[in-house]
Formats: sequence, structure tokens, C-alpha cells
Amino acid sequence: MAKRGKTDNILSLLTVSLLFVAFAVVGVCNAVNIINGFNGLAKSCDVVN
Repeated sequence: MAKRGKTDNILSLLTVSLLFVAFAVVGVCNAVNIINGFNGLAKSCDVVN
């Protein structure tokens, strides 16, 4: 059995993992908006892909 690292132990906690996922989703949404030019024209392309 492989040894678990500190990151694995921390992310095994439900509240920490949920906060991490929420942070990642918000970060991806903001990155798409910045790439998109803050005008939302690529929203339909993002939904399809």
C-alpha cells in the first residue's frame, strides 16, 4: 500500500475538499471570462465543449 502524503490527508476532509473544488470551479470560470474578454460571447462554446 502506498504511503499517503500530507496533501492527500488534508483533502480527505470533506469541508476542505469542498472548499478546494469550489475555489477551482470559480477560478476556471474567471479564467474563461478573462480569455473571453469579459463579454460572454464564448459562453455557448464553453457549454458545448
